[in-house]
Amino acid sequence: SKENINQDADKKRKAEDAKETDHTTTSETTTTTAPKKRSRRRKSKVNLDDLTPEERQRREQQRQMQKEAVERRAAGLVDLNRHPLNSERRRANRRKPGRGALIAMRKKEDMAER
Repeated sequence: SKENINQDADKKRKAEDAKETDHTTTSETTTTTAPKKRSRRRKSKVNLDDLTPEERQRREQQRQMQKEAVERRAAGLVDLNRHPLNSERRRANRRKPGRGALIAMRKKEDMAER
């Protein structure tokens, strides 16, 4: 009876080994194709003369705040993991009209022109 158990165990091991080798051969064939590399779009530089005076002033204030924040971090006065400008960025995003609002504004302009 011990021989039968050993034979059964050997059969199971051989079956598992066969499954493992089949699996490795299929994975080798699927990994030969290399993924395509995506190109990144770069933002164009903004001409400050084209901006409204309010927006230009806001951006200059932001730059000044960023310089001050860098100086405070260098002096060790502030926790390095803190990002106080995030709230200002979120506020700026709320100021921008959404996609639907932009479409509505264009429609109003078109109707006013006619």
